[in-house]
Amino acid sequence: MKTGQLLVIEGADEVGKTTLASMLAETLDARGVACEVVGFPGNEVGSLGRHVYELHHDSRHFQVESINPVSLQLLHVAAHIDAIERRILPALRRNRTVILDRFWWSTWIYGVVSNVNRKSLKASIQVEAIHWRGIRPTRVFLVTRTAPLEAQAHIGRWRRVRALYKRFALEQRRNYPVSVIHNDSAPDEALANIQQHLKGV
Repeated sequence: MKTGQLLVIEGADEVGKTTLASMLAETLDARGVACEVVGFPGNEVGSLGRHVYELHHDSRHFQVESINPVSLQLLHVAAHIDAIERRILPALRRNRTVILDRFWWSTWIYGVVSNVNRKSLKASIQVEAIHWRGIRPTRVFLVTRTAPLEAQAHIGRWRRVRALYKRFALEQRRNYPVSVIHNDSAPDEALANIQQHLKGV
């Protein structure tokens, strides 16, 4: 069965992923390409992803003093699966292009940085893979910058995340097309680079 295309925009925090995902959607929409943007874990009101996002960024608001790193990644995977089943697969079946802001890569990268048990991490990613039903991205865009858009309290950690993404992207090129997008200038330039890679797709 023919499905729509899955375009993924990945990278460390504060590299401009969400802005580029929105700009790409507007560009495709103007060309008559039916598309929608979905974010992982998600920030849609009423979704599991919204609750996971808020719990992750302000756990004390929910009277949760701390979250074990493995548990946190499992919560993210649960939100991913919810978005896959509820939004992404139905959109692809309707032949719509889905622009995904983050992918399962983030589960691995941030899990590694947080010293999550590797066996638990791999197992959780394998569970998510079941729900993708063999669907692979048409292309993954790894967005990177020499410095974050906003100052980070732990710049060393941010740089480590950025470096891990770069190495991981090289490894993943055996599975599907990966393009590295440098976003150090105006976002329009990065968008033009993305569009160049999409020519003929």
